[in-house]
Amino acid sequence: MNEKESTGFYQIDEISDLTISLVGSNPPIYRQLEVKSDTTLFEFHCMIQTAMGWTNSHLFEFRRGDLIFGVNLQETIDDFPDLIEAAHVRIAALLKRPGQTLTYIYDFGDSWEHKIKLNRHLPIEKGKYYPACISGADKCPPEDCGGMSGFYNLLKILGNPKDSEYKEVKTWVGRKYDPKDFQVDAVNRKLRRIKAVIREMTEAWYG
Repeated sequence: MNEKESTGFYQIDEISDLTISLVGSNPPIYRQLEVKSDTTLFEFHCMIQTAMGWTNSHLFEFRRGDLIFGVNLQETIDDFPDLIEAAHVRIAALLKRPGQTLTYIYDFGDSWEHKIKLNRHLPIEKGKYYPACISGADKCPPEDCGGMSGFYNLLKILGNPKDSEYKEVKTWVGRKYDPKDFQVDAVNRKLRRIKAVIREMTEAWYG
């Protein structure tokens, strides 16, 4: 591995192969991504939102042990004095060895918890676009549906047209909603414009 940059204890001139799994989903809802190791946690947040299908409508944080990473908002900075700015920390600083994990939580109400696992490091492949989605399964739950328990109750209702709430729920999620809808090519098309997505989300969060 050619060392293009070093902090003294990790190198970032490589690719991190990561699996992002939605905790509590069965069968698993997940995405496997290849991401440049010098990606910041805020940029990674943008990639997770894009790959999973979330809408960046709620607060988020990453957790590693007692450390919490997120966005230091002016209105909440006094409430979370120990929060580490996600835009200042790179993936390579936290996930150095295969098997290491990181927790990502999106929407503190519904509490969508994701387990992020480092599978391996890879050399950067010349001519390949990163980030890249390698595999995955199923569509992420609809926003604001009440967490995993609410999601599975929603699926139960959708599976029974005779349910009294069927029409209401069907209208809410949309007639074309398919919980099994995952297409790796579609995800990669979205990831192809990740630079624009990061700019948009940066503006949304930081102004």
